[in-house]
Amino acid sequence: MNRFLIAFMIVAASMLEINLASAQNYTAGKGEILVLGTANTRSWALHTQDLDCQAAITVSEDKLKISSLIFTVKAEDLKGHNVWMNTWAYKALKAYPFENIIYRGVLFTASTESENNFIIKIEGNLTIAGVTRITPLLVKASVDEQGNILCTGSTAIKMSDFKVQLPPSENRRMAVGDEVIISFAIALHP
Repeated sequence: MNRFLIAFMIVAASMLEINLASAQNYTAGKGEILVLGTANTRSWALHTQDLDCQAAITVSEDKLKISSLIFTVKAEDLKGHNVWMNTWAYKALKAYPFENIIYRGVLFTASTESENNFIIKIEGNLTIAGVTRITPLLVKASVDEQGNILCTGSTAIKMSDFKVQLPPSENRRMAVGDEVIISFAIALHP
């Protein structure tokens, strides 16, 4: 029985090494995040091209598999159309002490849409203003000849789920809608 267990452990360890060796580390070369929301006076947007994304991805024979994904944006890198808007956004996002907005992928399901094009369903933990919620993402991914992966998608979230709100004095003056749309386009490089 012990010999069988030892043999099984050796085979399992070698399979794990093969699986880990085939996953390649990817980082964000360039990207863009756009946050769209509404208020009683007008719609608003926050935008950044400063982001960090680390992923372990295997691409082979028209299949894509993600082993890990972590995506980080500094709250104060998100910019609106004026300084006043940025100041209140950073207060609402609690940029101090929670300077980073983080998304960690947990479950990944990829399906082939066409040659080198994939649809990826991700269940992950989104942390904003120190509050973490499970947030699904639907991502379109395209792999080019050099192995770069362009990922695009969007998701809707409710700011109240993350306890993000304007200070009471500003909330009386400008009623902000609870739902925001987060859109992204990120180029990942091996």
